[in-house]
Amino acid sequence: MGSAKIARSHLARSVHLIHLEGHVKLIGVLLIVFGVVALAVGGIRYTTQEKVLEIGPIEATAEKHHTIPLSPIVGVASVAGGIALVFAGSRRRV
Repeated sequence: MGSAKIARSHLARSVHLIHLEGHVKLIGVLLIVFGVVALAVGGIRYTTQEKVLEIGPIEATAEKHHTIPLSPIVGVASVAGGIALVFAGSRRRV
């Protein structure tokens, strides 16, 4: 009876690890994609609208462009971490 319980516990643990490995690989791939985009683009750009004039019912707005710079170190670290996670997630456990 004790060996059957151990076998079920081992099987449940193996199934859980296989499920976890899939998540690790997915996070690794997402990190690689983010790192490549960060290296290619160099930052995150977005636009906001700002009121510059408001007289009664008349409004004037201007678009203001903003950039959040991303260091190349962030891109390289993200790619390296992603590759490590994909590799670790695809290793077979014995």
